[in-house]
Amino acid sequence: MDEAVEWCALGMLRQLYTIQEHDVTSKIGAGEYGLKKLPERWHGLIQEAISIKAGKPISAYESQEVRLHDLVELLQFIHRECNR
Repeated sequence: MDEAVEWCALGMLRQLYTIQEHDVTSKIGAGEYGLKKLPERWHGLIQEAISIKAGKPISAYESQEVRLHDLVELLQFIHRECNR
């Protein structure tokens, strides 16, 4: 599940960065961008994805089911932002 959180969240944020900024960034750079641009509601999951990418996985989630649900909602949010 850690790999899915890191790969999906940061990968989609890279796409958002590229579309909005007309440039390319690293996955961690995309995560930092997400922390600046996305609503605070997503910051915990984005920070978790950055931590996983950095090799220091820390999860605030007690349930993998809730974590997965939030990940899907984040991906849907980013998808809508990419299409605006």
